[in-house]
Amino acid sequence: MTVAEEAPRTAAAQPPVLDRRRRNVVFVTIMLGMLLAALDQTIDGNAQPKKESDHGGHTHKTDRYKKMKEAPNFPDKI
Repeated sequence: MTVAEEAPRTAAAQPPVLDRRRRNVVFVTIMLGMLLAALDQTIDGNAQPKKESDHGGHTHKTDRYKKMKEAPNFPDKI
C-alpha cells in the first residue's frame, strides 16, 4: 500500500497563522466580552425584583415571557 504524497500547499490554501501578539489580543477581547456579559447578568438578575415592584409587576422581560408563554408551541414544563 503506497501513500500518495501531498502537493505542497500554496499560500492561499494554508490556514492563517496569528502571531503571538494578535492571538493575545483576540483572547483578551473574548475574555473581556464574557466578563462584561457575566457582570451584566449578575447586576440585572439582582435588580430584577426591584424593577418589577417599581413598575407594578411589569417589565419588558416579564411581558416578553408572558407573550412567549401564550405561544401555541411553548412547552408547559419549564
